[in-house]
Amino acid sequence: MCVVAAKYFKDTGWVGVKNRDRNYLPSIKIVQSDLKGLQRIFIYDKSTDYTEGLNEYGLCIISSTMDVIEDEKPEHQKALIRAVGKKVRDALLEKTPQAAMKKLIASELSGATFVFNEKECHLLEGGYDKLKSDATPDNPRVFKHTSKRLENKPNNVVVRTNHGILIPDIGYQKSHDEANDGQCGHQPRASSEKRMKYAEDSLKKVKQVTDMLDGLAIKDADKETYFNPIRLGDPEKGDVVTTGQLMVVPQQKTLHYRPLYSEIEVNYSGINGPDKKTFFEIVSSRDLIAFKEHYNPWK
Repeated sequence: MCVVAAKYFKDTGWVGVKNRDRNYLPSIKIVQSDLKGLQRIFIYDKSTDYTEGLNEYGLCIISSTMDVIEDEKPEHQKALIRAVGKKVRDALLEKTPQAAMKKLIASELSGATFVFNEKECHLLEGGYDKLKSDATPDNPRVFKHTSKRLENKPNNVVVRTNHGILIPDIGYQKSHDEANDGQCGHQPRASSEKRMKYAEDSLKKVKQVTDMLDGLAIKDADKETYFNPIRLGDPEKGDVVTTGQLMVVPQQKTLHYRPLYSEIEVNYSGINGPDKKTFFEIVSSRDLIAFKEHYNPWK
């Protein structure tokens, strides 16, 4: 489960942020790639191929999954994320949001995905009507998708988690909560709704781009940690926790990553050189969470 958002600033244009949640310690590599005469910079999870980032034209792609049921099953988790990563990397070879959207739709990308540059932002929702395990030759899976262009209005904030808004029957449903008798920690739809609301309320108050990550770093809006945008817990016990925060700023061609529970590999000597067209910053998490109270990523 993840929280992803886009906000429009009068002087900066669109900016995207994300809290990424996993139940393992991700090994993240920052990749700056020159392919087909175009430079991309993106977050790359070495164990799953997960990818999000931007290119030299300021085209950015960030997303949150809608394949949440299968995504949490070990046998499906890595395969699903690998498929998404490849689709995103391919779309980042385009120059415009429209061209990237066309490619992502053709590849049947599932999830709530923001595809944007400084001047325009598109929200793509896509997913399948049933699980692979429920599909039959007579009743195959059907991919659904829809999209909308977001309004360029100062302080316009759009947040997505893991339930469909444009397509209400994809992602977590209320029936998933009912199946678990409403036990806290097993209410995925309620958590998805609350995390979206808390994040939206907080990001609406953000006035500066530099405060966007902090605006999404909410760990005490709800007494139940499961319902907060920042997820705390113990991954070694199978808890899904927020492993890092991501921000992309198309106007500046910058990718920013705040590691919370992840290893990160980056070649600073070459990645931000004077001849580069895209740039990276690692953001400190020292003041965000008291790690000793929750989990220790360095043990």
